[in-house]
Amino acid sequence: MVKTNNKQLDATILMAVYKNDKPALFEKAFESIFLNTRIPNEIILVIDGPINSELEYIIAKFKKKLELKIIRNIENLGLDKSLNIGLNYVTNEIIFRCDSDDYNNNHRFEIQFKYLEKHPNIAVIGSQIDEYDDLGKYSGSRYVPLTSENIKKFSRFRNPMNHQTIAMRKSVVKAVGGYPVNTVYKEDYILWVRIIAQGYMLQNLTDSLVKVSAGDSLVKRRGGLRYAFGEYTVQKELIAAKISSLPLSIIVFVVKFSVYLIPSSILTFVYKKFLRSKA
Repeated sequence: MVKTNNKQLDATILMAVYKNDKPALFEKAFESIFLNTRIPNEIILVIDGPINSELEYIIAKFKKKLELKIIRNIENLGLDKSLNIGLNYVTNEIIFRCDSDDYNNNHRFEIQFKYLEKHPNIAVIGSQIDEYDDLGKYSGSRYVPLTSENIKKFSRFRNPMNHQTIAMRKSVVKAVGGYPVNTVYKEDYILWVRIIAQGYMLQNLTDSLVKVSAGDSLVKRRGGLRYAFGEYTVQKELIAAKISSLPLSIIVFVVKFSVYLIPSSILTFVYKKFLRSKA
């Protein structure tokens, strides 16, 4: 049970943390959970391998405020496997994904929980995001489609959901086998493809419900041959799901492959100039 006077939600927050997470951002992420108008009654934190004393101190601090269910991986397994491990401990139907370095709007959980309550046909609900650089300055927003139909169309080209904003139904995630593994940072994208392929509906809200830490280091991780391989797995899934065609997937892959191989400084410019919008 969450140690707060706010009325709790019968829902679960699913998070993971690992050694390279920044303590200051991790602490703010937890603060944003604690300050929400309504807080889920279950918070599962997967510690992915050994972490430093600063991160341990923050966990101990918030364990006094929030009844955390902590799962420790002996070694670093990666986000995909860690989230699947966490899923096995979830006892509620509605799951909120929270990242360890992002700040949640203080009405986020209440808004999304009520939406899923009123719309039992919706399996996954997300929102827009605002991004901030390493100095905490607003750098842009990532807007995603609102309706299930447009989400499906958009998925042929780019990830149609912002993973750190997601509230989803556990039964649906389990029905499609949980998070795909060994996809090179594409576990959430492929999960949405598989959910769409099974006929479930996904939607995004018009508001931004999460402030995302998106410094240059984040963009740099989105390049290189390994990330290109991840795109290959996405396009394979889209073809198998009959969401995309082979000719279109080849075109999309070639374009993205070319982008992933450009120097990181240029890649950062491309992301900020063409793939993000200013509010």
